[in-house]
Amino acid sequence: LDKVQAALAHDVGPRHVMAANISVAAKAGESKADADEEEQEDETGAPPTATHVDRRLHPSGIVPQVRNVMANARLGCAIDPNVFAARARNIIYDARSDTALSIYFLNPRGTVELYPKEGKINCTSARSEADARTCLLRCASMARAMGFKASFSDFKVNSMFASCSLPFDVRLSHLAAKLGVELNTERNSKVVWKLNNPSVSLQISSKGNVSLSGAKNGATLESIYTAFETAFPILHGCSLPRQEP
Repeated sequence: LDKVQAALAHDVGPRHVMAANISVAAKAGESKADADEEEQEDETGAPPTATHVDRRLHPSGIVPQVRNVMANARLGCAIDPNVFAARARNIIYDARSDTALSIYFLNPRGTVELYPKEGKINCTSARSEADARTCLLRCASMARAMGFKASFSDFKVNSMFASCSLPFDVRLSHLAAKLGVELNTERNSKVVWKLNNPSVSLQISSKGNVSLSGAKNGATLESIYTAFETAFPILHGCSLPRQEP
C-alpha cells in the first residue's frame, strides 16, 4: 500500500505539469485563433471607401477608375520597320502589309503603335497619363538605341476612359426625361449624356454602372472627375433602391 501511495504521489507532479502545458497550449491556440479571425476580418471585410476619399475632390465619395488612356507623340524621324522589328521584343509586324508596328509593354502596361514613315507613336491600354508617357518614352529610347536619330515631342493625351459603379440603381426613363434625350430600350439599355463643360460623354446603365469618355482634345483626369461630380446629383435624383439578387 505504501508503494502504491508513493507511486501515485510521484505521478501527481507530471500530471500537473501536463495539465499546465495543455492549458497554456489551449490559451495560445485561442489567441492564435482570435488573431487569425481578426486578420481574416481585415482581409475579407469591405474595403475602405469614403473615409479614404478626398471629399474636396470627390464630394460624392466615389472615384471613377481610369481604364484606358490613349496618347500620342512624335519621334521626329522615319524608322526602318525591318530593323526595329528584328531588334525589339514583344513586337508584332507584318512586313507584307504597310501597317504600324505594335509594341507591347508589361510594366507599365501599354500598347504602342509605331508608324515608321511618319515617325508617329500612339499608346493605348495605359492606366494613367504617366504610364502612357512612359511607354512612349521607352519606345523612343529603343529607337535611339538602334541608331535612329529619334527625339520625343508633341506628347498629347487624345482621350481617356474611366468607369465606376453607383451604390444604387437608376431610373433610366426619369433620367432621359430630365436630360431631354430619347431612350430606346430595344436598341440600347443605356442613357448617353454628353456634357459640354467639361467635354465628357457619360453612359449610364440601369444597374448604376457609369462609363466616362474624356474629350478627344486634351482629355485630363480632372475633367473626368469634374464631369462625374456634375452628374452625380442628377443621377442620385433618379435613383432606385438596389435590389439584391
